[in-house]
Amino acid sequence: MKFLTYLVIGLLTFSLVVEEALAKKKKRKKRRKKRMKMSKSWERPYGMAGCGLGSIVMGKRGSQIFASTTNGTSGSQIFGITTGTSNCVDTPMGKVALKIDDYVHVNKVAIASDMARGTGENLTVMAKILGCQDQKAFNDSMKNNFKTIFKSHTENVIDITDSVINTVLEDEKLNCKNITLS
Repeated sequence: MKFLTYLVIGLLTFSLVVEEALAKKKKRKKRRKKRMKMSKSWERPYGMAGCGLGSIVMGKRGSQIFASTTNGTSGSQIFGITTGTSNCVDTPMGKVALKIDDYVHVNKVAIASDMARGTGENLTVMAKILGCQDQKAFNDSMKNNFKTIFKSHTENVIDITDSVINTVLEDEKLNCKNITLS
């Protein structure tokens, strides 16, 4: 009889442990799926040279000098903007990402410095572009994720912007109205 009691208790304990482990695994899988969904490049089909034939040929990570030269000599950028072709279509999220791209391109060193300290006018401007309501929470989030955002001193502008947006989306304390997952 004692054996049966111990066996039942053991099986119940085992089933609870397994159930808890499966629940944790499901939760991790859900977080990973959310992270993967957020780790995308934020809807810019072109790089700093803009849209046009050059963006199609070189992509957003290729030589932006060559892309710009191609756009300028072929006239494809003007045509693309007018007709909405050649990667010349922006989404609201893409527009925000482009604003951050431009700001980071001009102020990269100062942004890195402010982000490392967790305060500064560059973080204030970025929070305003992103539509973040709580400046202190934004500053804290940027400081806590500095090494994720600036992986090296040669980090690409688009990668920095994508990391900032992904960080803001992952931080549940931040409420930034200009960026969404949809």
